[in-house]
Amino acid sequence: MSQEKLPMNKTKEIFRLHFESKLSNRQIARCHKISRGTVQNYLFRFALIGLAWPLPTEIDDVALNRLLFPPKPPGPQTQEFFIPDWVEVHRELKRKGVTRYLLWEEYRQSLNPEQVGYSYNRFCGLYKEWEKKLGLSMRQTHVAGDKLFVDYSGKTIPVLINLKTGEIREAQVFVAVLGASNYTYAEATWTQASSDWIASHTRAFEFFGGVTKLLIPDNLKSGVKKPDLYESVINRSYEDMATHYGTAVMPARVRRPKDKAKAEIGVCVVLRWILAKLRNRTFTSLAEANIAIADLLPGLNNKHMQKIKRSRRELFEECDKPALSPLPQQRYVYLEFKKCRPGPGYHVTVEDHDYSVHHSLYGQKLEARYSDKIVEIYHKGRRVASHVRLYGKQRNSTLPEHMPSTHRFRAEWTPERFIKWARNIGEEPAIVCKKIMEKYKHPELGFKSCLGIISLEKKYGKDRLIAACKKAVVLKAFTYSMIKNQLKTGMDKMPLQQTELPLVTSQTWSCHDNIRGGSYYNGKDETNDNRRNNRETGQDEDGHDGQIDSRKTQQTRPSGPESSGNDRVDHRRRISGEGEPQNEQAPQKCEVQNNSNDGGHRLSDQAGAYQKQDVGTRQSQMDHSEAEHHHYGTDRSGQEFCGAGFGSPRLSTGVHGTLLPSHKTPQ
Repeated sequence: MSQEKLPMNKTKEIFRLHFESKLSNRQIARCHKISRGTVQNYLFRFALIGLAWPLPTEIDDVALNRLLFPPKPPGPQTQEFFIPDWVEVHRELKRKGVTRYLLWEEYRQSLNPEQVGYSYNRFCGLYKEWEKKLGLSMRQTHVAGDKLFVDYSGKTIPVLINLKTGEIREAQVFVAVLGASNYTYAEATWTQASSDWIASHTRAFEFFGGVTKLLIPDNLKSGVKKPDLYESVINRSYEDMATHYGTAVMPARVRRPKDKAKAEIGVCVVLRWILAKLRNRTFTSLAEANIAIADLLPGLNNKHMQKIKRSRRELFEECDKPALSPLPQQRYVYLEFKKCRPGPGYHVTVEDHDYSVHHSLYGQKLEARYSDKIVEIYHKGRRVASHVRLYGKQRNSTLPEHMPSTHRFRAEWTPERFIKWARNIGEEPAIVCKKIMEKYKHPELGFKSCLGIISLEKKYGKDRLIAACKKAVVLKAFTYSMIKNQLKTGMDKMPLQQTELPLVTSQTWSCHDNIRGGSYYNGKDETNDNRRNNRETGQDEDGHDGQIDSRKTQQTRPSGPESSGNDRVDHRRRISGEGEPQNEQAPQKCEVQNNSNDGGHRLSDQAGAYQKQDVGTRQSQMDHSEAEHHHYGTDRSGQEFCGAGFGSPRLSTGVHGTLLPSHKTPQ
């Protein structure tokens, strides 16, 4: 091995002692503790270059070294050694069972005949020199108030959350360290989720009393959505928090812990001086664990560091604290973000609940920002909707201003709203609408009827509608068709007095042979026996031998156009107004018939006979009957009977008599 060269300052000192001090070679060797031959060698080289002492000013140390030790001329044959791939060698050595000797043998076997390889000793020496270059570290200069390094500790704190079952839950430890002063903050959280991650940053800023210019986190999902060497994608909530506090996020490179060495050292310090002291304590809540950590933090920050001989708190008060940016007036409220697009129902879904937006935004790309209390929806950076956050069974929140006019009108349909609309017309329409909705188990079934009654005001006027509703209230006939027919036929204009209504008694009803009297029920068994005998002998119910009863085929009125008009007035009596004489024929008295064989016939027989009339005749009769209150019909024997009808299609056919709605049918 060749002798190492002396430093240039010693070389110049040898020349000075020889030329200026006139010392011998032996004396110079004793002064510098070198051999006499070395002194003689350097003086001989100085004489060969032909320079005088002192040296000229233009010759520096590099030039002097080049003159004293010129490079050797290349030999006639030089061998070039094949250099191994040290990166591959380093990677292979990390595998289990792989040795340097095995890699050297593989290196020698891969050489071509014309290539020259290193020996094993030279191979190992060159690898060590290359490996030393991997340990080079760039010394970082941390400016006061510039960076805050944050990370989670790998060590957790066990918390006993159930004393009965002994269930234990592990709490995470968050650590934040300032770059210039190493001032440290730590706390425990349940998870490393985005909400706990951002809340820990907020409390750390309040602990330091200010905000740094940069945040240096690791590449956890709560902070970095997509890590990249050149352009990482920051989590939207984390970025919004940084914007609120006026700072920026600059994540460390993946698998490069030296980028956040301060956080790594801070985690190590917290493990030694806080978590190690709490290892034997049992905590029953997260708050209790945080109180214990907060009690030990001052001791950590007040401890003097070995090399600097000053504490973290002293450096913080001197450097970082004056350089921190002030905190904003309002504390950051954690928000979550979601991309959404409203459907045909102009609602967006956030956490299984639906919130409305304006119907014009159907199909647009929107962004929902929501906290635990409020949900805000933005379109191109502009807020277009704001809702209170929903929880529990309530599934949707719809604002009326977001709905189209037709949807908004339909959404306002409530029983109270209909009653209010009707009361704007009058008290009687409100009563009718209320009674209509009370008839149904679900009031929504009566909404259309109430809407129809309210809409009649536009066609017939307010006064006429109130008059029609008054009659409906007196008669207790709460139907839309009842009121509409009154207005259509003009019955609302006629006065209705309760004293003028004919009293229909059981004696009046008993004068008609279709009404079953007491004799029918007394002789019910006898009647049934007669009917059975008649069927066996082939006779009908009236005792006729296969002949059709003439009463069943008799028409109640003459058919034809001439039947409508003045001829019908002879068989009808209408209600006269006040002071108007009644010039119609009065109803005739009839005797009670106790024909038991005839008691089984019902009004449906008459209806069947009436259906045989002309269509035009029936239509004419119906038109006249709607304009009258009382009418007469004829029974199957041709006798007239009295009845009453009022504004109902069923009562205005003029076929059979019916009780007024205010009376009850005798049983």
